[in-house]
Amino acid sequence: MSDGSHDVLNPSLTVAIGLPLAFLHVWSPYVHPGRYIDSRYWRAFADGISITYIFLQLLPEITRLADEELHADESYVLRFPGWLGALSAWGEQNPFLPLLLGFTLFYGLERGIERPVGHGSSDGAGRPVHFWVHMVGMSLYKILLGYLMGQITSVFGLLIFAFAITMHFLVIDFHLLEMHHSAYHRIGRWILTGAFLVGWFLSTQVAIDPPVLAMLVSFVAGGAVLMIIQDEFSESVDNSYAAFLLAVLLYGSLLLAL
Repeated sequence: MSDGSHDVLNPSLTVAIGLPLAFLHVWSPYVHPGRYIDSRYWRAFADGISITYIFLQLLPEITRLADEELHADESYVLRFPGWLGALSAWGEQNPFLPLLLGFTLFYGLERGIERPVGHGSSDGAGRPVHFWVHMVGMSLYKILLGYLMGQITSVFGLLIFAFAITMHFLVIDFHLLEMHHSAYHRIGRWILTGAFLVGWFLSTQVAIDPPVLAMLVSFVAGGAVLMIIQDEFSESVDNSYAAFLLAVLLYGSLLLAL
């Protein structure tokens, strides 16, 4: 995200990093680490990278955004009118409340719709409602992540974001392909790619009031934490704690050193 200034990154650099990140879901069947590394190792490592990024980068960013004043030179500003404005002001004083709400909401959705697709069937086409609800929720998630990428104003910030989100996207892709199979491979991965590009485009057109953006980031962090916890504590997968710990130590040391 922003480092407090309004410098703009070289567009070619943003495109060079943003486009591969956007199309990761499309390319993942061909570059997925699961093709070369035991899933219990790479998934644990990816989860460790993701959770470290959330705690050491996203959470401090939420606090910073909640305290940031709106810049008068912005061309477009998204504000919450009326009673929603009061809710936004309340959110400024409770920036981590949306994190709790995001965690709770995504958990409720998972409990409500993430069930075995069908007796004797492993294809998401047997549960179209299940598939589309998942796509809508994940699309909103990807739009916001695309927007957040567009707000980053430093090369280092963009690189650490891209690395952490790449790891996170690969785990998401693994789960969606596991649950929905051909439906996800045929259309779902393209929907998520488009959603990320939409968020990225919106970041060039709409400047969101920083406290409102803090609430959105907090909400996304809640959903991300849930996904990571579910993956690490899944009864069906024995993820490697050593790989998770290694990722936390290496990536955490990098973030703290720089």
